Amino acid sequence: MPAPLLAGAAGAAVDTPMAILELGALVLLAGILAWVARRVGLPSLVGFLAAGVVASPLTPRLSVSHSQLELVADLGVLLLLFESGIEIDFRRLRRSGLLLVVPAQVLLTTGLVAAAATALGLSVAGGVLLGAAVALSSTAVIKHIVNSRQRTTNPATDRAVEDWAAIEDLTGAALTAIALIAVGFEGQPGPFVVGRLALYALVAVAAAWLLPRALGAFRAHGDLLVLLSVGGSLTLAGLGAAVFRLPLPLAAFLGGAVMGESPEMETVREQVRPFRELFAVLFFVALPTLIEPATLAGALGWLAFVLVALAAGKSVPVALLARLRPQPDVRPVQLALGLGQMGEFSFAIAVIAMDHGALAAPVFEAVLAALVASIALSTVLVRLGGPVRREGPG
Repeated sequence: MPAPLLAGAAGAAVDTPMAILELGALVLLAGILAWVARRVGLPSLVGFLAAGVVASPLTPRLSVSHSQLELVADLGVLLLLFESGIEIDFRRLRRSGLLLVVPAQVLLTTGLVAAAATALGLSVAGGVLLGAAVALSSTAVIKHIVNSRQRTTNPATDRAVEDWAAIEDLTGAALTAIALIAVGFEGQPGPFVVGRLALYALVAVAAAWLLPRALGAFRAHGDLLVLLSVGGSLTLAGLGAAVFRLPLPLAAFLGGAVMGESPEMETVREQVRPFRELFAVLFFVALPTLIEPATLAGALGWLAFVLVALAAGKSVPVALLARLRPQPDVRPVQLALGLGQMGEFSFAIAVIAMDHGALAAPVFEAVLAALVASIALSTVLVRLGGPVRREGPG
């Protein structure tokens, strides 16, 4: 089922001490399994996901009560999207030479997957939303790939995969807005949704102009600069969700991205980056706990479809486009493998789609399982093709 925070459903009361105990034990387990994964030459993300599998209904004898872990997954994905928005550097993206190539890949992947999914019986809206989920990658996974001590990518490929994922997120935000118009949000017809999005866009543009200029007065006060910038971004995100009724994931991402290109943002980014690992752990550990084995058993066909779509409908187009638009020293195959997973924005889109009846429960379960499988596979397969470089921070 969709997570309660993203879906807007009221959560059941939980035993707070037990919830804290279980969450603390799960984070400890994630740390231990991440260390074990590194010792055997695997990425730490594999350990995080393994901890989630241990706590999930997939291992009933060891599973914990995971109603509160749904909230943890929600919190993790919202914080990751907010942090991803803050990390966007528009000046760097303009210099990347990818501003046309990446949206083309996202649209191509979305179209191919949507066409195949509708041919298999999914509605048009469901096919488009599923295609958009497949088309996007995880910026959190990308950060792990480029910062790993065991990575084999060269600096040019590192920059390309980061820029590609960032532009994917921006394109994904636009696709999500279009999808809301197409399916109607909260039962309202498209024109009302268009008006709501247009009003929020005006507020966001005004904030993007005002906030960086206001923060300039606090340039000499690093601690206040971070507090005010993050507080302003979160306020804008909350405004989008509470007043304009945007989905929280979309509002969180836009709230972070609206800070734009002010010189002060590099200070903010440096202060926020240490929290990325905690956000990632919260999301990646909680993600497998949302899988329902009873539903997954009937979703194996859709799981196979999503995994094939990731390989043929996403990784192959990425590699081909990278060869057609070559960049110095960028390795197209490693670029495609590094982007060959679904991410936090994919999760958010899948939840929105299920909320609106565009995805049935088996398809949603297939997306969850594909998220876990593709993240693990991508972080391992991307290491193929080059010598190990150990100068990263790990």
